[in-house]
Amino acid sequence: MAAARTKAAEQPVVPIFTAALYRDGQRILSTEDIAETQQALQRNPGAMAWIGMYEPSEAVLTQTAELFNIHELAIEDAIKAHQRPKLDRYDDIVLTVLYPARYQEGPGQRVELGEIHVITGSNYAITVRHCDIPMLDGVRERMESEPKLLKAGPIAVLYAVLDAVVDLYQPIIEELEDDIEELETEVFGGNFELSKQIYQLSRQIAGLGRALRSTEQIVGNLIEDFGRDHVHSQLRDYLADVADHLTHARERAESMHGSLREILSVQSALVAQQQNEEMRKLSLSEAAENSQTKRISAWAGILFTPTIITGIYGMNFANMPELHWPLGYLFSLMLMVGIGLLFYLVFKKKNWI
Repeated sequence: MAAARTKAAEQPVVPIFTAALYRDGQRILSTEDIAETQQALQRNPGAMAWIGMYEPSEAVLTQTAELFNIHELAIEDAIKAHQRPKLDRYDDIVLTVLYPARYQEGPGQRVELGEIHVITGSNYAITVRHCDIPMLDGVRERMESEPKLLKAGPIAVLYAVLDAVVDLYQPIIEELEDDIEELETEVFGGNFELSKQIYQLSRQIAGLGRALRSTEQIVGNLIEDFGRDHVHSQLRDYLADVADHLTHARERAESMHGSLREILSVQSALVAQQQNEEMRKLSLSEAAENSQTKRISAWAGILFTPTIITGIYGMNFANMPELHWPLGYLFSLMLMVGIGLLFYLVFKKKNWI
């Protein structure tokens, strides 16, 4: 392994995001590449290296694994990325995968989830950021301002990154709660074209909830380790506070997810009610049209027979015996009135008139 480290150290300098050495919580050296950091760590027993990387290449991560003797499975996860939030142990190396989040204004994707890998060994902490959510600069500044906490070593760096990730969830949840209130207002205001938006937001909140539950489990495992190994009591208390924030955030996310399901159900009910009302109005309109059609047909039927009779006797044929009948005129009038009255009574009984 020493030969591998020497070989790696002879490789060209590979730029990294940031790296420094700390002893007793104080920065003693800043470096510019991975090999230089590892060499400085060897020259300073009792020091801790904190290395930060942003979307490193496979070559950079492979070199890092060789220099710091990182388990191949841990570095493989960091290379592939797209891991779920988790905490894996490989002997004295711990790989923690976290999902920082960011809220985005506007329609569509509201919650963007990133990915950060934290690899901690006995004397180093390496953060590999696979997202453009800027948050780790502030973490380093905060920890350097609290040397007593940073003195706890790599596990303190892991706590600080965890705390920063959890702090990002609070404003996101508040923004999402405002979005849900706006959706409620629009739905009850008569906007029934929000199903797709509600469904998309529900899926994003469900993804956020999964990240919260996984992170909550990670923190719980770390607290158990601290209690079992009697590690730094202050860090255990800080992690307990992080766990409380996670539980609160997760409960609010679950509540929002339930609220969206209820909004979608209410919207579906309102849409169904609106459709029923439109169908009722259409049925009433059709009934009114049918009634008018029946009324017109009835009067047309009543007038049809007199029209036939007058049409027949208006043809003025010479051989029409009724034309010479003295009572023919009166008979034709009575016939037309009688048939018309009969039709009227029939249509009246059928409610056509």
